[in-house]
Amino acid sequence: MTLEQRQTGKLAPLFDGCRRDDRAALIGYLPTGYPDVPTSVAAMTALVESGCDLIEVGVPYSDPGMDGPTIAATTEARCTAVCGCATRWPRSRRSARPAAARW
Repeated sequence: MTLEQRQTGKLAPLFDGCRRDDRAALIGYLPTGYPDVPTSVAAMTALVESGCDLIEVGVPYSDPGMDGPTIAATTEARCTAVCGCATRWPRSRRSARPAAARW
């Protein structure tokens, strides 16, 4: 039995391409701005250059109890940092844009 699902939205072409290539999408995860913005952007760029199809960028929040210990520790570190999400996210997004140019 084959289950057909119709993808809509901006990610549909990505998943359609993976399906055509008969492969799973490689999805990476990074907490935004960890340990700092330049290192975070470099890590995102490295993921894309290494073949990652999509990167989930986690926004730190104050109750990381649902995640494992590694993600919880990085979330706590970012939440206690001086720089807030409002200033971190736009810079990370602009800086990472050249790496995602293949989209």
